[in-house]
Amino acid sequence: MFGTHVEVINSLRSMAINGKTPSEMLRKIVTDHPSEVLTRNVFYQYFLEAFCFSEGEASPLYGWLPDGSGELKDTNIDDLMTTRIQKNRMAWENAPRHG
Repeated sequence: MFGTHVEVINSLRSMAINGKTPSEMLRKIVTDHPSEVLTRNVFYQYFLEAFCFSEGEASPLYGWLPDGSGELKDTNIDDLMTTRIQKNRMAWENAPRHG
């Protein structure tokens, strides 16, 4: 079973604070796991943990793939997920940082 890495979660939060897009964040996850085969569940889990999402809030990520072959493209993911990330901003900004 895949386990998320605290440093990646912290990095995703920092990226959000610095105005990076969700598609850039997803590519960061890919970059930080070069030797692993990543599934859509991995992207979902990282966003769930990083942005304090409730179950289902990160579900659009299941439509995205890094090679662009998913049902949702970068612009779709950026539009859908940016709103959700910002909605939860107080929760994830105040969540404990580790590492």
